[in-house]
Amino acid sequence: MKRHLREREGFNARVSYDLKTSHPRLPGEDSRAYDFRLAKALIEESRVRIIHFFREEEDEYGINDSATLEIGILYGLSVASPQEGCYALILCEAGYDARNIGGMRRGIRPFTEKEWRWHDFMDRDEAILHATQFCYDCLLDYSLSP
Repeated sequence: MKRHLREREGFNARVSYDLKTSHPRLPGEDSRAYDFRLAKALIEESRVRIIHFFREEEDEYGINDSATLEIGILYGLSVASPQEGCYALILCEAGYDARNIGGMRRGIRPFTEKEWRWHDFMDRDEAILHATQFCYDCLLDYSLSP
């Protein structure tokens, strides 16, 4: 998705690991603390936020850790400054809830369905289509703002 948004659409799409150069790991910083700091920087430095939850296969574990951090940080930021949450798309792959043992995404969804756009998708192309359209919708809305 990031490649499509950057190369095909010309958007400056980033994931938290893209910030490693501008936000290097501090001496003695725990890997979990570093991941949190990268996720926080990504959310705070972005105008449009797309958070993508993947379905975990039997042999996978923790592939949604970054997305879970990001959605929690975004929620906290949007509670403190409601305008910060206005350009948020949360994508959830079908089957995600079957292996999800945490409740962050499900707990936040009812409180944010009016402010954030949520989409459950079946395949990669559907997710890319929704993310692309969302970016163009945000661009149009932003260009029409005073």
